[in-house]
Order: sequence, then structure tokens, then C-alpha cells
Amino acid sequence: MKGDSVSQRGQIRGFLFEYAILKMLQNNGFGIVEIPDTEERIREKRRNFIELKGRGAWHQIDCPCDYNIISPFMYPIRILGEVKCYKNPIEKEKIRNFIGVVKDIQENYFADELELDITGLPKRFIEVGAFFSYSGFNKEAEFLAYAHGIKTISYQDNFLVAGICDAVYQLEKNISYKNFTNKGMKAYRDIIERLHIADREKFFENLNQLQLDDYFSDELDIKTKGISGFYVYNLKKFIDNLLTVKSSFIATNDDGLVIHFIGDGAFPNEIFEDRDEAFCNVYYRGTNQKSYWLELEKYNYQEYGHKEKENTKFYFSPPRLLLEAIKNSEENIKSIKQEIFHKMVVHKKINGKQRTLIIHINPNQFLNS
Repeated sequence: MKGDSVSQRGQIRGFLFEYAILKMLQNNGFGIVEIPDTEERIREKRRNFIELKGRGAWHQIDCPCDYNIISPFMYPIRILGEVKCYKNPIEKEKIRNFIGVVKDIQENYFADELELDITGLPKRFIEVGAFFSYSGFNKEAEFLAYAHGIKTISYQDNFLVAGICDAVYQLEKNISYKNFTNKGMKAYRDIIERLHIADREKFFENLNQLQLDDYFSDELDIKTKGISGFYVYNLKKFIDNLLTVKSSFIATNDDGLVIHFIGDGAFPNEIFEDRDEAFCNVYYRGTNQKSYWLELEKYNYQEYGHKEKENTKFYFSPPRLLLEAIKNSEENIKSIKQEIFHKMVVHKKINGKQRTLIIHINPNQFLNS
């Protein structure tokens, strides 16, 4: 809005995109960190601003999440998520700043010799830095992140995320930064949360029940039509695009590469009813609106030799190596795809049971559309 700085507008976009990322993380076994009664290591200084204590300072973290799966010989995993909704790829300066934050938090553990038993020491985590970027990363940023153990998760050219972020940019234009900070992000999150889980067909009825004048000032014109029509339209568009995401899963390959797959349909649990492994095909469309997606085969191709129709499409942002091979029409696309998708490990809850799944690329199918 008029009078707001570029940085302030960016904060609002970041908050809206953070909500989308956090919801998808929660659907994959990650839970938002709990705020303890004491402020020894974690606090919520301002509403919805969660801060973790480092060795030298407190640091605000966009998406601080704890993973609910614990592996042998490892402390519980805590994700320190940084989320950016920029139009341009992330540059190394952003990664450099984030490295300092992660390192400071990771090094804030001390053993007090006065404690008689290790169980009296503060609970320890393996803090993992994860940088989520709508527009991807430039090469220097990716290399710097890798060197310091920061995971980079890109959504560049992700068909479903593009719809969400387009709605983010439109909705942001109708939110006053002054009201945003005065009322707090908690109010906006409450509104989005309640509309997100409500009946999609009753959007306007649910909206009226929220009594938005308790939340907003600048967005309202009480004397005329109430809340801005543009705000309502873009809020509905944002919610609709969130609801377009029916499922998602996070996969890690043998090299530690993390890819977030986001689906327009339900995850095919039936594939894994009696097995832990499945095969997939990978496709791309090189039109004006580029898109890349993975489809899980309903049957093991080695046993049945055919493809089941109407598979759920899981959209993703291709790693740089594959993206450059596609762009340059390189002959080694086949081997690159095999290297990336040869074996991907996914932790997924199916029928109430936590499972470790392995997805292999179908060697009889190669990247095409």
C-alpha cells in the first residue's frame, strides 16, 4: 500500500508464503515448535514471531519445526526454515546471513558440570538449516549453502506453487503494513486458518462470520461497502490455491538432495499397501508455462508392464543439473535423470502407520512430455 517500503511489502509476502510452506511441512510429519513457559532457548517475543536463542543473540525463524521421527544415534531433528517469496532467485548474500544464524543456534549448547546426570541438561536437537525459495537460487547461493550444510528447496517453475504465489502478490497489495504490525500476524493467520479448513463452498458465509472489522482498519470502509472487494477476491484466490494442493511429500536421494513434490490429487496410498518400494515416471512440459512433474505407477512395471491411467501429478522444481541438461537438449539427460531419481527415500504416514518408502525411476521411461 501507499507509504510502505519495499522491505515492508516483502515481509507481508513472506508471511503469506510461510503459511503455505508450514502447512505442507505439517502434513509431512513436521510440527511447529512448542513455546515453553521459560525463555531459556525459545520464545515468542511478538505474536507469531518465534525466536531461538543462539550463542550470541536471539534469532527470528520463519518456520521452526520439529520432526516427529527419531533415528538411532541421532538427536531429534529441528528444522530452521527460512522462507522467501521473491521474484528473482536468491543470491549468496541471503545464504551467508542465514549461515550465521544457523551456526549461532547450533553452537548454543553447554554442559554444566554441576549437573549430576546428563538427563538434567537441556534437550538437544540437530538443527538443520532449510531455505525455501519460490524463485529458486542462483548458482553461487546453492554452492555456498551446500558447503555449509544448508538445504535449498526451490519452487521455481512449480506449477501449483506458482498459483499460490501469484495470489500472495495480489493479496499483499491489499494489506496495510501498519495494520499488519499493529494487529499482529496472528490475526491474519487466524483468518486464513479458519477459511482454509472451512467448507470451500461457503467461503463468503464463513468470511462474514469472522467479523473482520475486529481485525482490520485500513482495509475497511465501514461507511460504504465494508471490506474491500479486491481484498475479498484475492483472499478467496489465495485460499482456493492453497486448497488446490491435495498432498505432498519430501524426498531425499542418495546424494542428500531434497525435493518437495506437490500433488494436485491424493497421495496413492494403495500403491504401498503391501510393499515399501514403487516406480515413478518423470515428465516436463516446455511451453510458455513450464512445468515438471512426477507420477507414481500404480503397479510395478516389471510385474505388469503397463501404466495405470490418471495418476496424481506431483509437481517439483528440477535440480540445476537436470534443468541445464533440458535447456541445452543434452544427450545425457537419461543418465542425469537416473542419477537424481534412481532412489528417493520418503517418510510418509499411511493408514495411521509411519512408513519409510523408496521410489525408483522407471528405467523404461525417460524424460519427455
